[in-house]
Amino acid sequence: MALCTQDDVEGVLQLDFGDDNEPVVVQLIAAASAAIENFCGRKFESAGYTEELDGGGLKVLQLEHSPVTAVAQVDEDGITLTEGTHYEWYEGGSLARLDVPIANAFITNVNTSGYWTTTRKGVEVTYTAGFATVPADIALMCANLVSAAFNLGRVRATTCKDTMGLKRIRLEGSDEIEFDTSATNPLTVAGLLTADDMTYLTKAGWVNLGFARA
Repeated sequence: MALCTQDDVEGVLQLDFGDDNEPVVVQLIAAASAAIENFCGRKFESAGYTEELDGGGLKVLQLEHSPVTAVAQVDEDGITLTEGTHYEWYEGGSLARLDVPIANAFITNVNTSGYWTTTRKGVEVTYTAGFATVPADIALMCANLVSAAFNLGRVRATTCKDTMGLKRIRLEGSDEIEFDTSATNPLTVAGLLTADDMTYLTKAGWVNLGFARA
């Protein structure tokens, strides 16, 4: 998912690339978005997911993605559970098992312990999570990363066309630059995700502590 738009980048750079998408900016937006999502260990775009979880005999399980906006189905040991009777879900991604009356269990063969099954991968959850609109602070950070990488490339291009970070520059009055956005390139936007950026993302609660990776 693109976490910002070309318009966002133009606003930061105070430049107008015209009506068409600028290839360099598109590349950098993709790289900046990946850098932010990889650090946070989460996807921001609203999407559907299906997860198989180890119940572990626990009362509450944690889904990988949040915010959760809908849960379509929960199966435990092959039996489809009923929301509000067998489980409850929460926006933060928690999935809580509820106590079930024995009479209800006798009819449905459902687990009555009030805890999730101990069967490995015994819980399957189909749900929707993420944001319909990218949070404003995330969009701004993405645009700032792209702008910083774009400006850095322009400065390097004026000193040496073979400088690290550039794959191609077309001369003859053109301002076209193609960047190397590979993970091994030190000028990639992943490398421009500063310590301050990482601290902000962590303190703002955007880092999925259960799944994040630096």
